[in-house]
Amino acid sequence: MLIKLMAEGGGMKPGPALSQKLGPAGINIGQVISKVNDSTKQFTGMKVPVEIDINTATKEIRVIVLSPPTAALLKNLVLKQQQATIKKQKSQTLLLNKLSALQKQNTITCLQKI
Repeated sequence: MLIKLMAEGGGMKPGPALSQKLGPAGINIGQVISKVNDSTKQFTGMKVPVEIDINTATKEIRVIVLSPPTAALLKNLVLKQQQATIKKQKSQTLLLNKLSALQKQNTITCLQKI
């Protein structure tokens, strides 16, 4: 039996579509979900196409993870770049604030000595 679906990377949860297919075959849904989550954990936060190949006679489960859609990969890349830019801007602002505070402190110290 081959089941094709889109799974949340590392976070697949039981659903009616999967349970309707696995229930009559006597396959443990929890075991299937844990195998899919282990196989897709590197794609956390993205929808990933997954094929679940189940041998109903031996109850052997094989999970095949396919490449995520290009749109999802691009979205993930853009989000990472935006986060890096925001971190850089925050660190620059923090540095400028500290330098400004040090400059004010030095000015006050110099004025106190005069």
